Amino acid sequence: MDKSGDPIIEKTKELMELVRRSRPYQDYKSSLEAVRASGALYDKLNLFRRRNIEADFIEDPEERSKAIDMIYHEFEDVLIDPVSVRFLSCEQKVCRTLQKIYETIADSVDLDLSHFD
Repeated sequence: MDKSGDPIIEKTKELMELVRRSRPYQDYKSSLEAVRASGALYDKLNLFRRRNIEADFIEDPEERSKAIDMIYHEFEDVLIDPVSVRFLSCEQKVCRTLQKIYETIADSVDLDLSHFD
């Protein structure tokens, strides 16, 4: 049991250990090491990721679409590089797994969220 004595925390740690041992996470870790080893590619990939997320928050759909198109054009060399393609694919798989975990937990707990209506 967890030092705090909370069985929920203990089970959460067990779940995270399963995630860390999973093939998608192992692939992510190895692809991260490969992209980090590339130096400049890693820096450029991180800039692409940051700018892409920022563009997702542009409220106007047309402006958002233009911004994303510009980013994809600007970072085309990064987006066709096999090392970065593998990393982005592996990262997306891990993020989807985590999203499913979060959704499963949120859907399983009945909280009164009427104050958001």
